[in-house]
Amino acid sequence: MADELFGVTDAAAFTPEVWAPSVGDYLQSLVGLRDMIMDYSGLITGPVRRGDVIHIPSFGQLTAEAKSEDTDVEPQSGTHVDNSVTMNQIKTVVFKIENVAEVQTNEIMFDAYVHHAGEALHYDIENYISGTILQAATTNDVALTTDNTMTTTLFLSAVGKLLTYNVPVPKDCFYGASPATYVSTISLAEMNAYEKTGSPGSRVAGLKGFEIPLYSSTTWDQAGGAAAEAATLWHKSCAACAIQQEPTVMSVPVPRAVAIEASVTVIYGSTLLFEERASNFVQVT
Repeated sequence: MADELFGVTDAAAFTPEVWAPSVGDYLQSLVGLRDMIMDYSGLITGPVRRGDVIHIPSFGQLTAEAKSEDTDVEPQSGTHVDNSVTMNQIKTVVFKIENVAEVQTNEIMFDAYVHHAGEALHYDIENYISGTILQAATTNDVALTTDNTMTTTLFLSAVGKLLTYNVPVPKDCFYGASPATYVSTISLAEMNAYEKTGSPGSRVAGLKGFEIPLYSSTTWDQAGGAAAEAATLWHKSCAACAIQQEPTVMSVPVPRAVAIEASVTVIYGSTLLFEERASNFVQVT
């Protein structure tokens, strides 16, 4: 009588498939720009989220004047500007999952979609702050000699432009660039020298002794095109943002579709406060 062998082929009919969580492996280009500009979210969040505009007053520069004997000093009239952050960016991701799809997948599909939708909305905020706000500054533009190619001279030119406006470089300054421009920046000899001799615990390397956080993001241009922003050097006070509603989920059963329909929505705003406190490096071709 032949032996009956229960082998791998037979066992395959009973072996369950295992799905590894993958949503965390999908990388959005998040560089945390919310932390690199003035964040006023605390003024418009909480139990009562009223209003759609945050007013941020700025004051004109006052000067010290000499007082002469028996002579009055004329009072100065400061120039006050009302900078506003308007909550006018309402973005949402809507999706629908049939019940059978969720039931028959080991990984919780609904939660995975919510997580991924949240990432997409956070990326939208990053893209808006970078492309619409920071890259809108034109006062201190520096033209690259070659597309996506940073040089020490060009970088220091931007530093000099900011110093002209009393920006305390490198304190509270940041540098963001397209992947190609970022690689070009960190390949500079001065950058490499500072990486080797920088202070212990330094968050990032800097150029010529400047310790400025360096970031790479696809929100900056590397495809070329005259005047397209390849990188930006900025001070934190140059712009402001506020997130009135972090990504929030609404869901409802859809009986006719035997499904769950959901939306993930964010409400935010951002504005450029002082464009002279940012310097954009622009492409030339």
